[in-house]
Amino acid sequence: SGGGGGSSKPAAPTKLAFTQNPAIYTRDLAIAPNAAAAKGKVTLWSVEPALPSGLLIDPDTGVLSGKPTVDAAPLQYTVSAENNAGTTTLELELSVVAPPYLAIGASAFDGTVASFAVDAATGVLRPTGYVLPSLGARSPRGIAVHPSLSVVYVANDTDDSLALFDLDRATGRLVLRSLVATPGTRPVQVHVHPTRDVLYVVSKGAPNVTPFAIDHGTGDLTQIGTGVDVGPGTEVATLNAAGDRLYVAGSTDETFLVYDIDPLTSELTLAGPSEPTQKHPIAIELRPDERFAYVLNLRGDSISVYTLDDATGLPTLLYVHNTAPLPTDITFEPRGRYLYLSISTDDTLRVLRSDPQTGILSPVTSPVPTSSRPTSIEIDGTGSHLYVSNLGASEVSHYSINYASGGLTPLSRARTRRQPRSLAFVSSDLPINPRPRFAYVANRLSNDVNAYATLQMSELLQSVAGAAPSGLEPRDVAADPWTRFLYSVNSGTDDVTAFTIDGVTGALTSSGTSPAGDDPRAGVVDPSGRFLYVAGNASDDLSIFAIDEATGALTALGTVAIGSAPTAIVVDPTGRFLYVAESGSNSISAFTITAETGLLTPIGTPRLMAGSPRALAADPSGRFLRATLQDTNVVESFVIDATTGALSFVDSHTTGTQPTALAVDPLGRFVYTIDYDVGGLGDVSVF
Repeated sequence: SGGGGGSSKPAAPTKLAFTQNPAIYTRDLAIAPNAAAAKGKVTLWSVEPALPSGLLIDPDTGVLSGKPTVDAAPLQYTVSAENNAGTTTLELELSVVAPPYLAIGASAFDGTVASFAVDAATGVLRPTGYVLPSLGARSPRGIAVHPSLSVVYVANDTDDSLALFDLDRATGRLVLRSLVATPGTRPVQVHVHPTRDVLYVVSKGAPNVTPFAIDHGTGDLTQIGTGVDVGPGTEVATLNAAGDRLYVAGSTDETFLVYDIDPLTSELTLAGPSEPTQKHPIAIELRPDERFAYVLNLRGDSISVYTLDDATGLPTLLYVHNTAPLPTDITFEPRGRYLYLSISTDDTLRVLRSDPQTGILSPVTSPVPTSSRPTSIEIDGTGSHLYVSNLGASEVSHYSINYASGGLTPLSRARTRRQPRSLAFVSSDLPINPRPRFAYVANRLSNDVNAYATLQMSELLQSVAGAAPSGLEPRDVAADPWTRFLYSVNSGTDDVTAFTIDGVTGALTSSGTSPAGDDPRAGVVDPSGRFLYVAGNASDDLSIFAIDEATGALTALGTVAIGSAPTAIVVDPTGRFLYVAESGSNSISAFTITAETGLLTPIGTPRLMAGSPRALAADPSGRFLRATLQDTNVVESFVIDATTGALSFVDSHTTGTQPTALAVDPLGRFVYTIDYDVGGLGDVSVF
C-alpha cells in the first residue's frame, strides 16, 4: 500500500484591506469606488452599522460606491468578509463632510477681503467679489468663519481691530457690520472654539491671547477676562480638537507653551513649563492624533518637533528638523500622514511624511513648484485639495493630493487681490455648484428688458411675466454681483436705467435714470458691487458711477477719455483692472481701479490690435483676457499681468464670420463666440 494524499483545509478570508482607509467623502458628491481586497475567496461582504445614507457596499465585491447625502462624523465601521470556512472583519474609518462652497481671502496690500466660489467636484476657485473692511482697516491677516452663524471675523494687523462681516451664504456676499477694538496690539490670528461660542484673538502686543464670548444669536463679541501675556511679537496659536487646550509659540523668547482652557469661563491658565523653539516661530500644527506637535520657525529655517503628554498635553522637544531658508507655513492633511511645507525663497512646497510611531519627518517627493512667495497653506476637509496663497504672484495655486503617496499635482491657479495673506473655507448645507438664478436680455427695438428664471431641474429658462421698460435702444445690461440691481445701457436716450431685482422672482422694478455719455453701448459693475462703468460710443469716454449699496441708485463720479467707438467693457474677476474694446481706433485700453473710490488710472498706452475689437471676456481665474476682432474673424487671448494689469499676447484662433459676442464658462474650460454673419443665419464657435 502507498501513502495517501488530501486537500488543504478551507480557510476564512484574510488580509482584508480597502484602497482608502480612513475614507473621507464629500456630501452630495459621487465617490470614487473604494475597492476591497482579501486573501482567499469571499462569498459575501457586509458592514455594520449601516453606512451613511447614499453609500453602498457591493455584497459580491466589497466595493464601496454611491453619493453620500448626509454629513457623518468619523466612525469605525466593521466590514465582514465571509465564506463557508468562516468570517474575517476589518475596521474601516469613514466620514462625510459638507462641501466647501466658498473661500474667503485677505489682501495685505489694499486691506480688502475677497470671496471665491469653490467648485465642489474639481476644487477650482473662482473670484466672486470683494469688500473693504473700512478706509482705516489695513493689512487683514487671520480669518475665522463661525461654523453655524453667518459671521466672519478678520484680524486687522495695523489698526488693532477685528472686522465683523455678515455672510450671505446664498451668494457669498460679505457686508461689514462693525470694527471691534482688540486689547492687544497688532492682532494676527483668530480661532473659533470647536465646541463653544468663543473666539480667541492672537496679537503681537500684550495681551497676546484674548478670549471673546460670541453671542449665539448675533455673532457679536464680548471680551472675557484680561487675556494672557506670552511675550512681544507672538503671532501663532492653535486649539486642540477637544478645545480644552491652547498651544502658543512666543517669538521673542522662542518658547512653546500650553494653556488649559477653563470649561466654564473659557479663560486661559498656563498648564506647565515651556519648551524651546527656534528663531521666529510662525506656525503650529498638531498631528490629528495629537501625539506630536510641530512648530515652524521662519528665521530658524526649521521645524521643532515635540511629543505631547497623553494626560496633560504638555510638549517635550523631540528634535529639530531643518528646512530650506524662509519656511512660511505647515499644514497636515486630515489623516495626519503627510505634512505640507511652503518655502518662500525657492517658491516650492515640500511633502513630508510623519512617522506614525515616532513623529519623525522625512521627505517623500521632490520639491513642488508654486507661484512667487508662497505664504499660507489650506487643505479641504476631505484631504483631496491643497491651496497655497502666493504673496508675490497675487494668486492661489491649487493642487490635488494623492491619497496613497501624499504627492501633489497642479490643477489650477486663481488670481486674487494683491498680496494675499490667508484663506479660509466655508462649508454649507446649500446644494453644490449653485447655478445663476436669473438671466436678462435687453431688447433694442422694443425698448425694454426681459427677465428669465432658471428652472430648478433643467437647463431651461422660464420667462418672468412682463418686460420692464427701459430707455430707448438698450444695448447692454449689467448686474451687480449679488443679483440686487440691474442697469440697462440705453444708446437712444444716452442714459442708464437702474432696476432693483426681486430676489425671489427675478422681476425688475425701475428706480430711475442717469445720463451716461453720447450713444452709450456697454456697461459693467465691478466685483465689489459699488461702481458702474459705461462706455460712450460717440463721446469716446467712460462714465463712472458710485452705486448706493442700499438702493442701487447711481451717483456720477466723472468721466475718462478713451479710444474711438468703444463697444465693450470688462473688469477682471478680482476687481483690480478694467479693459475697454475700442472698435474705431482698433485698440484695447487698460486701467487700474482704485478700490476706495472706483476711479481709473491708465495702464500705459492703448494696445493696438490687428483688427476691430468688438467683445471682451475675462477668464474666471482672472489670469486671461479674451477679445474678438469682428472684421478679421478671430478671437485672441492675453495674459493679464498680476501686478500691473498689462496684457501680453498668447494666441489667436479663427471664429465664424463677424464674432460680436464672447463668453467663457464659469470654470474657464470653454470659450464661446457668437458669430453674426450678416445675411446668413450666424453660428456659435466653441474653443
